[in-house]
Amino acid sequence: MGRVRVTTSKKRFTGPLTYWVHRPQGSGPWAKATQFVPPLPPSDAAGDFPLYLVEHLGHEIVFASLDEVRHAEEVLARDPLPSAEELAREAGEPERGYMHWVETFPARLKAIDERRAFVRMLAELRAKIEAGA
Repeated sequence: MGRVRVTTSKKRFTGPLTYWVHRPQGSGPWAKATQFVPPLPPSDAAGDFPLYLVEHLGHEIVFASLDEVRHAEEVLARDPLPSAEELAREAGEPERGYMHWVETFPARLKAIDERRAFVRMLAELRAKIEAGA
């Protein structure tokens, strides 16, 4: 079994889920946006940004926000797992299925038994975050 961790980083982390979960407000490219819905988490008093990690079967998946953890938990709990194209359509970006996070998610973790175990770990991580860990 893997493990879950809550830590921080001096730099804001943007990972594979960030683009799909935190949608920019206003026009222009995502990378130049300054406001998102839901918002990206702010830094703490020390200037550190949160990082949430799940380590399982030799893979480390990193999340930048509780919203990303919730989204991954919801998507990965679906049976069957939706395709990247389907998820991109749901997000209103049907032409970007090739870059959806589920497309690059480790194949070994997509197998139903491993996915269920990963979803349980996401639930554990979510509970830890919500408890203020």
